[in-house]
Amino acid sequence: MKLLLLFLGMLLFLPLHGEASVHLAVGWNERHLGARVSAEHIAWRDAEGVHTMVLPAQGAVNLALVTPRTSIAVVSDRAAAIWLQRAFLPRYPTRIVSLWPKHALTLLERDAEILWDTETVFVQASAADFPSMLALTLPDGAVRYLSDHSVRFAGGGQPVRVENASFRGSIIFNPNRRGLLTSINVLPLEEYLLGVVPNEMPAAWPLDALKAQALAARSYAVRQRNRHGQDGFDLCSTVHCQAYHGKGSEHPRSTQAVMATRGQVITFDGAVIDAVYHAHAGGHTRNSEHVWGGIAPYLRGVPIPEEPPLTWTRRVTVGEFERRLRARQVNVAHVTDVRIAEHADVGHVRSVRVTSLLGTVDISASDLRAALDRAQMRSTKFDILILDQLRRPFRIHPAPRPFRLELGRLAGVYHGLLPAQPSSVEITGSGFGHGVGMSQWGAFGLAQAGVDYQGIIRRFYRGVTISRVP
Repeated sequence: MKLLLLFLGMLLFLPLHGEASVHLAVGWNERHLGARVSAEHIAWRDAEGVHTMVLPAQGAVNLALVTPRTSIAVVSDRAAAIWLQRAFLPRYPTRIVSLWPKHALTLLERDAEILWDTETVFVQASAADFPSMLALTLPDGAVRYLSDHSVRFAGGGQPVRVENASFRGSIIFNPNRRGLLTSINVLPLEEYLLGVVPNEMPAAWPLDALKAQALAARSYAVRQRNRHGQDGFDLCSTVHCQAYHGKGSEHPRSTQAVMATRGQVITFDGAVIDAVYHAHAGGHTRNSEHVWGGIAPYLRGVPIPEEPPLTWTRRVTVGEFERRLRARQVNVAHVTDVRIAEHADVGHVRSVRVTSLLGTVDISASDLRAALDRAQMRSTKFDILILDQLRRPFRIHPAPRPFRLELGRLAGVYHGLLPAQPSSVEITGSGFGHGVGMSQWGAFGLAQAGVDYQGIIRRFYRGVTISRVP
């Protein structure tokens, strides 16, 4: 449904500054029910067709999603219900429903005037009676209700502003599957990259490193189009796809890198590659099959001696270590030992063995990263040390044998002394990210050594060709 809405929206509301190029739809699954939007043009659909409007200068529209639910408040006093109804009116038009002996505020299913002196309506409310609506409060104060339809904002020659952020192209708001709003930025590929490159790589870095980043980001976007098709857009705005923060995040140097590589993509055997990249390889990138299982001939591990060193340490108490593992359904209690069980490639760990009173369990290194926070445990290239209270290496002692206490009628009571336990788990490693494809710090080091962006690309992606966007 949302894909259809987006497709129709792009056909009905063509960009005002139309450019013959690839367009992308970049989405935010934002956890909100409303936004304040400033734009030059607004367009929406309802049962009567398509409507467009030119907004006054500096005109802003307040957008709110009225979501389906039985009620938004239940109180025992009718006077309190009326007071809440008035308080909620700007965002949630409601009616009072008596659910004896209480009163509930239920959402209006259509644009209807609230008469404060009207007697309570005695009806049985259900969520199905109240479909989701987009409520638009226009600059003149008029309110329009759009049942299950999207609305599009375009800036003409100016960016569209959503709250305090600005965007090129147009913004489409859609109700999503979670009953919240998704905002979708539709814009040309090259303009999208202007808001990606400075957020994926510092703009102060060497220009050839930025060009390599622009080329990788463009190739990735083309290859991964429709990755979020079920949500109604192509790519998300986070590092799950690529970090994109709109026009306000652009920088002249990264813009120069995008323009210098305009229309260029990386191909292998005539097809655009999956140009994955990461922050730091720890001196050597990895084969794709060691991370994701599939073999990609252009994603082969290569040594990167030009990469500046990057090390990190993640230390947690044993108590926190246990809590984080249990939060990910790993069954442990009173951990006594943590060690590497198996290595994968070039120093990376495949699995870790944890010993506790409940036995021994092996967990994957990637799951351990997720449990201990990927931002702090930055890669799977690490060593493990368990420490005592003085932060010395912990010496593992065998658990005492349980004994049986027989004292008169208490015969059969068993006591088992708990084995000694380390105080903390310290993990030290190198690298940052999955390690496949281009290392951004490696690109930095290569550019510093005088390698141009095409040489950087060919170093990380084996056997590729630099081509034009198909």
